[in-house]
Amino acid sequence: MSFVSTDENMISYKELNVANIGTTSLYNGRSSGLYYGNQPFVLFDTALMTAPFTVSQYTNRDKKTYSLTLSFDGYQSDESLQIMKCMVESLDDMMIELAIKHSVLWFKKPLSRENIVKMYKPILKPSNNPAKYAPSIRVKLKQMNDQITTRVLFVNKSGIDTPFDIMDLTPGAQVKCVIKLSNVWVMNDTFGVSLETEEAYVHEHKVKKPASISFIQDDF
Repeated sequence: MSFVSTDENMISYKELNVANIGTTSLYNGRSSGLYYGNQPFVLFDTALMTAPFTVSQYTNRDKKTYSLTLSFDGYQSDESLQIMKCMVESLDDMMIELAIKHSVLWFKKPLSRENIVKMYKPILKPSNNPAKYAPSIRVKLKQMNDQITTRVLFVNKSGIDTPFDIMDLTPGAQVKCVIKLSNVWVMNDTFGVSLETEEAYVHEHKVKKPASISFIQDDF
């Protein structure tokens, strides 16, 4: 499904095996709480987006994780980016409503909307200077044993797909991803939802110069 056809009204939350609240994850196992109809995750395509940086790598206790920042640069004149941005905003609103409804289960106490909004780490990350820089999303890359397992393809000018090493990605590359939204996580006084990249397509004929990217990289 794409952002154009994804209906946020079909996204629901189901109470499952609660575990590790206040540490790293709210749920154990393959099912995490967010459903699209009867499907235990939400799967969607992104628009073609700018990757303003190379792949980010983070190491915690000898465990490596990898992520990719995707910018909404140029969304003012790109209808597909506008549609996607509206959908991400709707998903953020939905997560806040779910947290208010299930605050006792998630946080062990009822919380006000104001407190929930302060705690929530939104999918759509605003820039430090919104008048000049575009918002973004940051997505995790699938990995196993410190190796990236996300399927990545390079799309040349003829539309032919060939395998591509995502670590060779250059700033300004244009990328389209298939994203899975599943795990609700709670960490200290914050919470959010995980976005994991199932597939990524790097487009040869859509490369911007790094200097033209209107974006500031933010921390998690």
